[in-house]
Amino acid sequence: MGAEASLGAARTLEPGNARAHHDLWVFRRKHGETAKARESYLASIKADPMYVDAWVALSALRLAEGDEKGAEASLEAALRLDPRHKHAHLAQL
Repeated sequence: MGAEASLGAARTLEPGNARAHHDLWVFRRKHGETAKARESYLASIKADPMYVDAWVALSALRLAEGDEKGAEASLEAALRLDPRHKHAHLAQL
């Protein structure tokens, strides 16, 4: 079984596990699968709306896609959840 299949299986076994979705979106983003990565970001946020890293990552993806308003909204969501989140502050630069 390949890495993506293993990560997908973990996500299927625990659909409410935001970390399982997180690991899959990291893999997909690294492999240039932007649309699939977006699905995984959103699934991670759905599984745990308080998962700040997913909001920050979604912001970066939206910015890379040219969606500045969406990126800003995602980053604002991250900062509302954790005003001291290091990566969220770095993304503001």
